[in-house]
Amino acid sequence: MTDSGGFQVFSFGAAREHNVGKVLERPRRAVGEKSAVTITEEGVSFTDPTGTRRMLTPELSMQIQEAIGADMIFAFDECTSPLHNRAHTRAAMHRTHRWLDRCLIEKDARPLMERQMIYGIVQGGRFDDLRKQSARIVGATAVDGIGIGGSFGKEEMRATLDAIMPHLPEEKPRHLLGIGRIEDIFDAVAAGVDTFDCVIPTREARHGRIWTATGPIDIRSARWRKGAARLSPSCSCPACSSGVTRGTLCALLRLDTHFPEIESQAQRLATMHNMWFFQKLVADMRTAIRKGTFTQFQKRYLARLRQGQ
Repeated sequence: MTDSGGFQVFSFGAAREHNVGKVLERPRRAVGEKSAVTITEEGVSFTDPTGTRRMLTPELSMQIQEAIGADMIFAFDECTSPLHNRAHTRAAMHRTHRWLDRCLIEKDARPLMERQMIYGIVQGGRFDDLRKQSARIVGATAVDGIGIGGSFGKEEMRATLDAIMPHLPEEKPRHLLGIGRIEDIFDAVAAGVDTFDCVIPTREARHGRIWTATGPIDIRSARWRKGAARLSPSCSCPACSSGVTRGTLCALLRLDTHFPEIESQAQRLATMHNMWFFQKLVADMRTAIRKGTFTQFQKRYLARLRQGQ
């Protein structure tokens, strides 16, 4: 799966101006930092590290994703800040729809992209009526799946999913962009989301944050130096199966940075474990759904997670 670049535009644009991230934890005042991008109907222009002015268009986004060869690709979109007003959000949403049409035309013109599944992205910010309108428009196009994008608070994520799910076609998979916290995954699955993407398993692994069924642990902490247990009880990930213990990984990650090869290997082991953990969690969710016990599984799992924290 590859992203289109739309969220990166948000990161260097509205996110800088409004000092917000993917999830707005609390209302924040704009800090006035200058945006590093300029958004027009043609696309997004920016200056690269060499000082050269570049333009990323919907067509170029498709060409790049074709070259990467991903199975799932996303249409180029304009992600707005939760602090943007209705007029700005509405204009960005309609631009996203027009860019989707251009992405579909470009994909159809490139025979090698035939095997790649394209997802259109629902936008509309914090406004339910715009979200519903975007869901209907994107769902009616010739996309293979639906991406749900944007930046919003935790409660707004739940409300947004409740609002738009009835307006999405049942036969097309739904992907929630940039969501990876366990409570959010459970809520999204309960709402009808099929797949997710997030940096949490890999980014946190690089910094020694290891996920277990009772919550994450900081494996760099001195308390784990003599830890003889697996990274997570009953874990059968490649790292744990090879005999890596909490004490082993703690020692490897605490080595001086003058040993980059060892540090890199330790980060790979941590990443394999976290990836396995989240894959196993989602597999257990699928099993619970098939058995008709998803709600009970959700309550038990989250209760255990909160107790561990």
